[in-house]
Amino acid sequence: MWHYNFAWKSPAFDGRLGAAHFVDVPFAFGTLASDQARTFVGDDPPAELAEAMHKAWVSLARTGDPGWPAYDLAERATMRFDTRSGIVRIRRRRLVSFGET
Repeated sequence: MWHYNFAWKSPAFDGRLGAAHFVDVPFAFGTLASDQARTFVGDDPPAELAEAMHKAWVSLARTGDPGWPAYDLAERATMRFDTRSGIVRIRRRRLVSFGET
């Protein structure tokens, strides 16, 4: 299992969209030039970020490995995709399960 965090903040909708769900999809699938994608990513999204994400998704589909360490509870290796991408370790003091109060 692999974990990623998409951190690039879209300028669309006067920046209010941020790094919302779905903003990562055109990057991963290489569809930044589509009219639908431009609505969410703006007119000048970072091409290098799109290349890196698309390469990782293709690698995962072809080989079963996206190119970064698998996620485990001890290390919590997470690929953070942004204009400067890299592995981060997301540490949490306490994990909360759905249904917990």
